[in-house]
Amino acid sequence: MSGWKALYKHLNRRMKKHRAEKYGLIYEDEDEINLSLLHKEELPDGTRLAPATEEEIEFSRRDGLGGGIDWKNFRKYFTLKHWTRNKIVGLFITTSIITLVVLLLVFQDSIVEWLVPSGEKWKSLPGGWTIPIAILIVQSFPPLIGHDVVQIFVGVVWGLWPGFGIVAAGTVLGEIAEFYVFRLFCGARMGKMEKKSLGWGLLADVARDGGFVMVLIARLSVLPPSYTTIVFALAGTNFFKFLAALILSLVLPLSNLYLGVLARENSDGVSTSGAASGLTIAGSVTISVVAMLYIDHKANKLKPAFITQRRKDRFDPSAEGRLGSPAASSTPYDPPS
Repeated sequence: MSGWKALYKHLNRRMKKHRAEKYGLIYEDEDEINLSLLHKEELPDGTRLAPATEEEIEFSRRDGLGGGIDWKNFRKYFTLKHWTRNKIVGLFITTSIITLVVLLLVFQDSIVEWLVPSGEKWKSLPGGWTIPIAILIVQSFPPLIGHDVVQIFVGVVWGLWPGFGIVAAGTVLGEIAEFYVFRLFCGARMGKMEKKSLGWGLLADVARDGGFVMVLIARLSVLPPSYTTIVFALAGTNFFKFLAALILSLVLPLSNLYLGVLARENSDGVSTSGAASGLTIAGSVTISVVAMLYIDHKANKLKPAFITQRRKDRFDPSAEGRLGSPAASSTPYDPPS
């Protein structure tokens, strides 16, 4: 996705430059303007800023929230310094999810045959439908994952609409529980994380600025739901706006349920079109990718002000004239090309 975004930005930049030259105007690249601001230590109104850190400069060069592949500095992926513990965990989770999806598609019949006996036992129990609800509630809390697998399983065992009721109940109750747990008990700790993590802090700003629409779009995007719920809880999002967006975003679990239904029908010998599964997956992925592109677009708009505010908060007047201090240095940071 980041490769297509880079191509789009390149073509869009060339079009704007051509238009400016056509009408005799001076073309100024917005990205370069924003990067040049990082080397200024005083705003037009006289407000002093702390020097931008290397991390802030690199983050400003990245698109949106800084996710995806950094094509401009792809060599860093071959250095040990780049691979921190969090990045290794993130890569492992992403790889596991992709592998799981591929295995589900390739070994669909075998997996269904293996799941159905256990599912039918649950289904025959009094109140057996509460078991997947309980699992979904527990999975709402990070770092647990696997919502998609449970949703497909429910589709296989309970069918589309009864399964949707089960998944909706588990998802809504789990997300509400997570929302209030983090808002009531983890505010101080996560507030520190918002100041420390550039991606986390910028997403919180995007959430505050975008209101209900942004909450809904984030729920539909490729961002992990448990991650966005924490951000909304700590960014001060109104609970009822969050709840409305949560309910509307249940269209994505519905697609997973439908995949489970199709898998069960195919296993039972019912003739189903392979195109139906493909279209369901394609539709779900398209919604998620478009939503993520919009979030990155909003993030790009807010990023300069976000970085500037961090530098204002970090500025220490007493260090300005101190020998050897960052604020006393007149040499701007020259990032690697």
